Amino acid sequence: MTTTKSNVTVKIDTEVKELATMLLDRMGIDQTTAIDMFYRQIIAEQRLPFQPMVASSSIAD
Repeated sequence: MTTTKSNVTVKIDTEVKELATMLLDRMGIDQTTAIDMFYRQIIAEQRLPFQPMVASSSIAD
């Protein structure tokens, strides 16, 4: 089976990227692998692998 690769370009907060990269490095996982794992989990579960929520502080009264 031939596998083709595709690029994903995103803009993300610098601090979020730095902290996530540091944690991924500790786990021995690079960013590409982590994103691939995330996408594969979405496919396997047919949903996001977490429950999105709105922070109560961001809800207008």
